[in-house]
Amino acid sequence: MSSLTKTANTKIEISSGEPATHDKAGFDAKTYTQIKGIKTISEHGVTIEIQSYQSIDDEYEQRYESAKKTGDIDIAMARNEADPGQAILASSLGNGHQSLKITDSKGFIAYKLCLVGSYTTNYGGATDLKMASSKLALTKSPVAGQ
Repeated sequence: MSSLTKTANTKIEISSGEPATHDKAGFDAKTYTQIKGIKTISEHGVTIEIQSYQSIDDEYEQRYESAKKTGDIDIAMARNEADPGQAILASSLGNGHQSLKITDSKGFIAYKLCLVGSYTTNYGGATDLKMASSKLALTKSPVAGQ
């Protein structure tokens, strides 16, 4: 088996609200609904903000690590008003934390907490599908599911 992981067959599922505990057991206990029709999932992950300082008595800039950022996930999908996952996504806008379950094509699961920052529609051109996009602002460190 290849050590590479293809994107096809990756799925994102959503569940309203936070789990009772921020660990695998808490996330496993929730019921999730798949968001269907996803075309792309952006890169995401924890990053470290790098700060810099330039004193007047040294010609070299000093750099140091600062806050950790959990980042965002941007997803694009074919807009489907009948999809239960997209309905949960749309109704979650401005309604607090949501739980995500991301399963890749090899079965690896990652759980994340997010705030739904947007859910927008794009009609595009005459030959395009009606699309939707959503920004999911990650709020805590991810939890590995397996």
